[in-house]
Amino acid sequence: MKNLLTTLLTSIFIAGLWMLFSGCPINNRNNKIKYETGVFPETPQNFKAVNSIYDDYNMALPIIQYQQFLSFSSNRNSKGGNFDIIGDRLNIIWDMETGELSVDNSGLFLNTSYVDSLLLMMNTDANEFGPYALSYSHEDNIGKTSLNLIIYSSGTDSTNYRPKLVYYKTSDYDTANYYGPADINLIASDYSDQYISFFGKDATVNNAWEFDAEKFEQLLFCSNRGGDYDIYKVDLPKGNDFVTKILKDTVLTPKNLSILNSSQNDKCPYVNAKLLVLASNRDGGFGGYDLYYSIYKNGEWSKPKNFGDKINTPYNEYRPVTIAVDGFVNDLLLFSSDRPGGMGGYDLYYCGIDKVAR
Repeated sequence: MKNLLTTLLTSIFIAGLWMLFSGCPINNRNNKIKYETGVFPETPQNFKAVNSIYDDYNMALPIIQYQQFLSFSSNRNSKGGNFDIIGDRLNIIWDMETGELSVDNSGLFLNTSYVDSLLLMMNTDANEFGPYALSYSHEDNIGKTSLNLIIYSSGTDSTNYRPKLVYYKTSDYDTANYYGPADINLIASDYSDQYISFFGKDATVNNAWEFDAEKFEQLLFCSNRGGDYDIYKVDLPKGNDFVTKILKDTVLTPKNLSILNSSQNDKCPYVNAKLLVLASNRDGGFGGYDLYYSIYKNGEWSKPKNFGDKINTPYNEYRPVTIAVDGFVNDLLLFSSDRPGGMGGYDLYYCGIDKVAR
């Protein structure tokens, strides 16, 4: 590992290769282009470039400016003790000549030192879990600013995890201001509230240039305030400044999203456009926590469906994240699992899924 604080999936091109989240390939006449359409593997693959012998899970795949930045929770720094939010440089490349997908942590030329500062601001002697990150621009009568934010939860045991926020703000990319950690009091309680995600009928987090944080209408999260973990939502306050809205001191009363929940633990909701994925140990699965998906249609979420035995195992599959990638025949699912064959404890995995919500 070259740098555990900067995991980066870039959007640059390499001759004959197509970076994972690029828009179009470059046709290099010295290379034979046989596979213009990318395919993510149906069988889950281990992120060997970033996993360790310790627990690595709860990953996020946000958009940072025009790049992709991967962060996740790990107890490697403490050698099996408390969890921090960390990362590592990462390239994912689709080879248009051979039709192969490769993953490595080779160095990159871009400077992401500002992300190091955000990660260092979050980590304490407690546990930091479930990063969720966004990058977007905000324009008002003062001017245009760019923001990179990470939401996460921090606590010492399963009964007192609290959602928090750190963010970086700049108007010229030469100077920046850092803020946080700040408590997200919209859903403050005496229980454990974690794994925040956001939903808007017209909101997607796939494209950094088109993403608009003001399109988010709801905040989703999981909590044990009802006994077992369930998934809840609150409607976001009105306003045109996303950070100001989610940092309001007003405590809102959440609604239980009963269609998504069961009599067991339902956790880790992640929304991208009209697709919601979650982890649950409900009856009828393959064992431990399984991954499920739900589709937003006609103003409501559908009853969750199991992703099946190509993804789920008798062990635990946890904290799923999805992203739709133009130019690929399927979408990308990222998750964590303690299944056998990994590098130790929980590992990070990726695989392709059908475009069920397009």
